[in-house]
Amino acid sequence: MSHPRYILTVVIDLSSYGEYAMDDVILVEAMATELLELEVCRSAAQLAADQARWLRMVAELDRREAWWQWECRSMAHWLSWKCALSLRAGREHVRVARALEQLPVVAAGFDAGILSYSKVRSLTRLVMMPELETELVELAKTATASQLDEITSGYLRVQKYAGRDRNEVNHAKRRLSTRVDDHGMGTLTLQVPADVLSKIIAVVDLISKEPAEADVTMSQRRADAAVRIFAAVAEPDETLPTGATIVIRSEAEVLDSKSAAPRVKGIAISHAAYERLRCSATIAYERFRDDGSIERTRTTDAIPRRVRRAVTNRDCGQCRWPGCDSRYRVEVHHVEWRSQGGTHDLANLASLCEVHHHAVHDRHWTISGNANQTLTFTAPQGHIATEAQPEIRIDRQWQSAHLLRQRGREITPKTIATATHERCNLKWVVGTICDNEASHQRRRDN
Repeated sequence: MSHPRYILTVVIDLSSYGEYAMDDVILVEAMATELLELEVCRSAAQLAADQARWLRMVAELDRREAWWQWECRSMAHWLSWKCALSLRAGREHVRVARALEQLPVVAAGFDAGILSYSKVRSLTRLVMMPELETELVELAKTATASQLDEITSGYLRVQKYAGRDRNEVNHAKRRLSTRVDDHGMGTLTLQVPADVLSKIIAVVDLISKEPAEADVTMSQRRADAAVRIFAAVAEPDETLPTGATIVIRSEAEVLDSKSAAPRVKGIAISHAAYERLRCSATIAYERFRDDGSIERTRTTDAIPRRVRRAVTNRDCGQCRWPGCDSRYRVEVHHVEWRSQGGTHDLANLASLCEVHHHAVHDRHWTISGNANQTLTFTAPQGHIATEAQPEIRIDRQWQSAHLLRQRGREITPKTIATATHERCNLKWVVGTICDNEASHQRRRDN
């Protein structure tokens, strides 16, 4: 079976390629290997210069907090939504963009296409003192990106434990994380100091020694023991409703009067909080009678469990808000609020994380549309976001290469090339950096 053949084309400066030019486009397959290598190197430097400018714009947007008007949690979430970056890459790009504001020498090399993004990313972690910036930039020019990564990792390892108590470092690294896969299995990861872990394992092993079924492995018995420990603390009651129970007390004759003050566990709540809780809560109305007794209506049903499961399966357990894919504390929201007659139909139910559920009820965002299809989110200021990312038309394309030529910095195939190709003595380089840093610190102290 034959496969379709694709021809990659690139737009480049045609002044030096003569016979290969065809309508301002050069066919890559028609280029000689030497010319192709030169063009790849030149394009890499051009990409670095373009990315330097792009990161300056990212830093400026982050400074203006432009992401907030879209109810994004951070600039990284905005990049994930608008620029098709993963959250991890988005956070790293924002970190590098803000760090470059304090590193003028690194930024200048990045702008000129001399330093690649990989080298700049390492330098933002390596340069801890302004006095060392110029020296480290010169080091980056002579080292490959891989060597610079090794140098940075070695330096950070030395700094992490230099002059600090090891126990304090281990204590600061404690964490607990969970992950649920597509097959319904959950993984709990607990990272604590070894002495604390030994105590936990001792308790788990003690409980796991109790009699169990013959075909149960030791790993399974330890897992069951850990679950029993958590259950003993939590003591969950499966008979409780899925959400809160709101009790509305009224002095009026009509128990569902709008003048009633909503309370949760005896605490008065705001109208916005009442509307937010009402999405998944059961509601009961109470009124004091003249004889001192309390008249209470039957509680209204919350979202049925089967409907809640259907919403979770349809939305993949993720928040539906544009640019947000959070799975943490996801709640079910009524597109048409329950107080306005909204039903428990799937078309009227959408998954929202806690942050964006507050945005709707507390910060006056509105949601419209069929939850089974595409929802539209409208801000109080009037701007609109949809789940289907609209096509963005750019009227003006910035010609970075032309701007660099005007500044006298022509990009060539050798712009981004590593100056030398020597082997890297990691211990010597890291030791030298640490010694220089200590020397500058002593000068500051004196």
